[in-house]
Amino acid sequence: MVLSRHVKESIKTALAMTIVYAFALWAGWDKPYWAGLSVAFISLSTVGHSLNKGVKRMLGTLFGFVVSLTIIALFVQDRWWFIVIFSIWLGFCTYKYSSRQSYFWFIAGLVTAIICFDAGTDPVNAFNTAILRVQETALGVLTYTLISVFVWPATTGSELDSSSRELITTQRKLYSSYLLFMKGLSGADDKLQIQEIQTHKRFILSLDAARTDTTEVREISGQWQCFQDQTTQLMEAMDRLHDALNEVSELDLKFLTPTMDSIIADHELRFAQIERMLAGNMPETEVQIIKMSYNKEAVEALSHFHKAAFSVAWVQLQHIEQLTRNIFNTVSSIKGFGPEIGETPRRQSPWVGLLPDPDAIAAAISIVAMIWTAYFLWIYFAVPGGTGLVSLIASMGIVFAVFPQLSALSILPTFLISVVFGGVIHVFIMPHLPGFSGLGVMIFVVTYSLCYLFPAPQKLVNRALGLAMFVGTISVANEQTYSFLSVVDAMLMYTIMLIIFALMVNIPFSARPEKAFLRLLGRFFHSSEYLLGSKPYTSHNTWLHSWRKAFHSKEIKSLPAKIIVWSRAINTKTLEGTSAEQLQILTTHIHAVAFRIQELSYVYDKHQSNVLVKDLFSDFHSWRLKVQSVFQLLSNEPMSVSAESIRHELTEIIDHLEDKIEQTLNKTDSDETLSDLERENFYLLLGAYRSLSETTIQYAEIAESINWKPWKEEVFA
Repeated sequence: MVLSRHVKESIKTALAMTIVYAFALWAGWDKPYWAGLSVAFISLSTVGHSLNKGVKRMLGTLFGFVVSLTIIALFVQDRWWFIVIFSIWLGFCTYKYSSRQSYFWFIAGLVTAIICFDAGTDPVNAFNTAILRVQETALGVLTYTLISVFVWPATTGSELDSSSRELITTQRKLYSSYLLFMKGLSGADDKLQIQEIQTHKRFILSLDAARTDTTEVREISGQWQCFQDQTTQLMEAMDRLHDALNEVSELDLKFLTPTMDSIIADHELRFAQIERMLAGNMPETEVQIIKMSYNKEAVEALSHFHKAAFSVAWVQLQHIEQLTRNIFNTVSSIKGFGPEIGETPRRQSPWVGLLPDPDAIAAAISIVAMIWTAYFLWIYFAVPGGTGLVSLIASMGIVFAVFPQLSALSILPTFLISVVFGGVIHVFIMPHLPGFSGLGVMIFVVTYSLCYLFPAPQKLVNRALGLAMFVGTISVANEQTYSFLSVVDAMLMYTIMLIIFALMVNIPFSARPEKAFLRLLGRFFHSSEYLLGSKPYTSHNTWLHSWRKAFHSKEIKSLPAKIIVWSRAINTKTLEGTSAEQLQILTTHIHAVAFRIQELSYVYDKHQSNVLVKDLFSDFHSWRLKVQSVFQLLSNEPMSVSAESIRHELTEIIDHLEDKIEQTLNKTDSDETLSDLERENFYLLLGAYRSLSETTIQYAEIAESINWKPWKEEVFA
């Protein structure tokens, strides 16, 4: 019989769960469900993913072990200092959840919460409790790791090959649509852009896992990293090309680029050869430099703004030609069809100090509020669970604090059903089981069923939640007791916990999706205003200015993705005059504005002619002041700007700038003071200014079509 992939993974997880319970009970360890939780949370689809998560879980456990014993040793005699230091530490772990090592800090905080409140009330046994926690976590990690390696091992090497081919195929289709658009045959496919982002993320995850479980990948890890960097640069270059093409859509691109047919054919052949090598086949041809040319006389006859937009598009086409050539050579080296290439050095950014994350700070404040609420309930009220409620809120609250768009009350049925299911097994089935043979079969069957029902990656949370509630409710122990009241207490404890999550997640800011959306939108345009106001062409910047610029640049890069997440949580049915399609278009334009501002900052760094800068500085300054004022208004009220007035004022400035540029360039042409590089860089700068103007107008138009009044109304939800 040929078993499917998810059947094998379900069997492996169920087998690991059964073995850890058997060993923990045989060794006489208390609370064997800790080992079961380790299996539940590290069981992913491949060895590499599981190993990565297992190592982070083990390291986080050891770190939490040290921190928890330190807190107990220093502050267990004073309960107020104890909770102050503990909540500060949990707040720090929550803040670090936004870093790349998020799982490590989550486990460090979780383990600290469990040990501090399981052992802190009994400091004599604190060390033994901490050691037991480390032992059982190690048992779960080691057991699942060994089963993953020796039972139906599923390494990530094949997944990496598949995801890399899919990424290149998607980029080829997207690039081809852009070239056909220049030829006037079709428009660019926005769905392919979304697919490119998704496949690129899958490739990065596959590469991280393959470095762990696939020797061949680990040996040439530097070359795969080079491939990742090059495909990332290709994504950025194609985004810039797409933006530039939108600016020249009214031009006769077929006339301006008569060699487009040969360019399309040559690039198609290059992408096909890259896909062929990623599939393990030798390339049929060697990589050649693609000759690219355009109608110079026709381009020179364009207006300066159209010439600028075309220059941006053409520069990106040349950049893409170079990038695809580099990708060809890198893939050829990876697959052994060409000489080994050296690892490309990464560009080092100047150190500007620590950059705070406002959302991570808000999450840290929220988790502290949750912990203190649970702590007061434990001290002054006889709430079900006691210290267990505090440790559970401290550990699980990190997720709700970091992802406030998760509705705690909406998952209440899932919690209750899981507890009822585990309670029925605990009260009515477990007393009749014939020793561990029956218990082991029951654990295996339930674990297998949960894993089989939730195999998809997007359902991993459901699977982990179901397994956690199951192992927690059945309360397996060497000296087994059965109590219906313990099940009822668990239901009440989980209900109180979710109510606290639902209330405290609104501290310090409202967790209503529309309120959070407006708040992030205001921050985005505030950072946009600051970056636009940063003086270009100056090298004498203070450290504070560099730090603030780096902070706002980070905001511009990160906020569009956060805004998209919150937009998906908004129930547009309750907001009259707002549709899901409008929000999708709005977030797309937010991303476009962010990209335009980053592009403008990038162009600022290029060398510009001192003559042009001197003659046109006041005009560019007037343009920046106007766009800054628009961003300032948008940061306060999204409905306060008229798209028609913005278009009129910016068009008037651009028309005046067009005349001034004509005069300045005519003068410089007669003096022959401009080099080819200075002329090209100037057109890139001019194109960046125009692109940002058009994108701002388009954003204002879609924002004006939305009825923002219901967004401001207070509702009970």
